[in-house]
Amino acid sequence: MTAQRPNTPEVREMHDILDDFLRGDVVQDQPELYHAVKALMTAKPEYRKPITMIPTHEVELRRDYAVQIEKRLLIADRNFKLTSVHLTAIMMTPLENLERHGYLSPRQASVNELASRLTMAADLVKRYIRHKISSHPHSTMKSTTKKSTTKGTKPGSQAASSRKSRSNKKGVNPDDPYFPPDDRGLDQKDLCRDRDKKRCIFTQTAQGDVAHIIPRTWNDSVEHVLLTKKVIAAAQAFMDQETFSKYEGLFADDNNLGTTDKHWNMLYLNKQQHWYLDHTSIGLKCLGMEYPFPEDDTKATVLIQLNWLHRTKLNPNKAVTSQGDGNDFDKMIEGLRQFENERSPARVEDGEGMFAAVRVNNHVPLISGHVVRVTMASEDAHKCKAMLDLSWTLGVIAAMSGAAEWLELSHDDDDDREEISQMASVDQWVQNQTQRYLMEQSHKANLPSGAPSLPAPGAPGLPPRSPDRPAWSPDRSPSRPPDRSLSRPPDRSPSLAPAPPPRTPDRPPRTLGQSPAERLQSPIPLGMITNRPRQDSSPKRKLRLELLDSRARTSPRRGDATRDDATRDDASRDPSPDKGSEKLQQGQEPGSPQAIVLQTESRRGSPRSPRSPRK
Repeated sequence: MTAQRPNTPEVREMHDILDDFLRGDVVQDQPELYHAVKALMTAKPEYRKPITMIPTHEVELRRDYAVQIEKRLLIADRNFKLTSVHLTAIMMTPLENLERHGYLSPRQASVNELASRLTMAADLVKRYIRHKISSHPHSTMKSTTKKSTTKGTKPGSQAASSRKSRSNKKGVNPDDPYFPPDDRGLDQKDLCRDRDKKRCIFTQTAQGDVAHIIPRTWNDSVEHVLLTKKVIAAAQAFMDQETFSKYEGLFADDNNLGTTDKHWNMLYLNKQQHWYLDHTSIGLKCLGMEYPFPEDDTKATVLIQLNWLHRTKLNPNKAVTSQGDGNDFDKMIEGLRQFENERSPARVEDGEGMFAAVRVNNHVPLISGHVVRVTMASEDAHKCKAMLDLSWTLGVIAAMSGAAEWLELSHDDDDDREEISQMASVDQWVQNQTQRYLMEQSHKANLPSGAPSLPAPGAPGLPPRSPDRPAWSPDRSPSRPPDRSLSRPPDRSPSLAPAPPPRTPDRPPRTLGQSPAERLQSPIPLGMITNRPRQDSSPKRKLRLELLDSRARTSPRRGDATRDDATRDDASRDPSPDKGSEKLQQGQEPGSPQAIVLQTESRRGSPRSPRSPRK
């Protein structure tokens, strides 16, 4: 016995429309429409009726908690402003968070702690929607990062540069900072595409976008990590304590950037669906997890339900109240109930356009309640569920409170951005130095035994330098008295080991912490100030050294006598009796070239005082 079909006016009207369609010329002229209607009528998309966001039996209870929180905050601080974001957060937080010992309980011992947590929750919502839209690939929204201007210049003016432009392209400023292409997470995006079979999980269309559930800009840089850590503790208002403690490091980790730029935080969506998601026109609610293979618990399926969200145009920075007749709490509940009763699949904007989406495989319009399944590793599925749960709550709050409409009011708190930016610069420098050190250690570990630690010099014609010879040693200290052997004729006998090469301006000193390749490939240019001693190679100096060398070989005692005469002459010219002795004590040992020069100039009556040794 077959069930009796309903015979309502709507059903009879539908039968008449279908009969007219099949008997008309449209089917013969456009057979594609016939197949589309057939696919639509035979389609069975997975659907679960969406439940109300705020159950009816919880409305009165949540209103009482909102009134208690508002009264306590206003008693402690009359200037405290309760906004629509705060009010919506009270509506969406789990009920146990409003009870005693809950995260947003009005019975907390410290009213300052309650105000801080509620404000932090609002900041987390604003940070979510701001970064969600700014990170969209087709967004025209400007970055929230402030640009510093040079002192003495107007904002937007170009600083003068002495560098010559190497590019003839129009619109390219050579003074602008260069940012390499952001290719991070490309392999993770490929994993997402392969997992979702390179088609939108809802519309089944190709050539879509990889959409992030939680914005990847929460932790893509050190500065963003520090800013996220300021407000991420407020996620406890929308997640259970165990889940938050387990996955807190995924949202902001000082030692690991890009923690949410993973395939378990990505979904392959149609470009229009991607825009809807980032602008909180739709929300993705996780209905749970299933294990499709009982014998294999390494794979799990995440159930994701699509929901069109109720968006308002409330000012998120305007003060609201939950007390009295016609309060804002009741108005927001009434608007939500009206939206849910209409079951409107799209929100009509100004004009004739509307928000809508259709499955291309069966021509079924996407409505709230459609469910898709995404299978992945069990560990990744748990992470994906945590991201979906937090994203769902933050998106609903942003849509209902109006924060998604007033983006110019949803900026990050810039009170201490400059301090955080400086801290981020220091942390980034430390990470770079650590990475550089690890690379050097890896390079040294990969060298074979007995191999030189330094490669051949980059400059042609230079002999190899001993790798274990430091840039400075006591043997070459300028303050050490010169060796008497310098005044002797050079030894022409062959030696077993070649003498070390002389230090030249082309030979850069070894710098601590600098890799061998950088030391040899970056010679110090001429004219740069260095710590190397200056060497006089003029002909005058060579002639003087030859003269001193010949006198030292022929008459060493005469040099001593001459030195004594020069000392007495200097003492007679200078009223200070210690002037000559001080100069002789400055590295001028008897028999040294400096002492001989002093003696010679003294005999000639030169008024020039002896120079100290060159350093």
